[in-house]
Amino acid sequence: MQSSRPPVPGTEFAEMATQYKTIGQAMDGLTETISNKLLPVYQKLSEEGIKRVVDLTDTLANSIDRLTAAFDSGGLTGVLGELLNMANELPGPIKSTWGSRWCSICEYGCIKGSESSDV
Repeated sequence: MQSSRPPVPGTEFAEMATQYKTIGQAMDGLTETISNKLLPVYQKLSEEGIKRVVDLTDTLANSIDRLTAAFDSGGLTGVLGELLNMANELPGPIKSTWGSRWCSICEYGCIKGSESSDV
């Protein structure tokens, strides 16, 4: 059965370009289609990942600066006190899991540190 419409110029070439001659060509087409569809999602994920890594880097640098200043002003007791402060600043879920452990360790160290400095 033939189409009643006349062929559109250039469509034969387009059809030839999308008709695969081997399974390898078909797989290449599949790979390219998936890549093209996922690229925008990957770009957004990458942008968000970069922001998170930069935030983490800044937070770690700030924490190191705080610990260094605490050590300079109060030695090990100062560092333990600053770790206690940092543990109290943790977000809720992290604080409930790890914060209490750090607080106990730091408080014990600060008590021990202050007892030994009184002697």
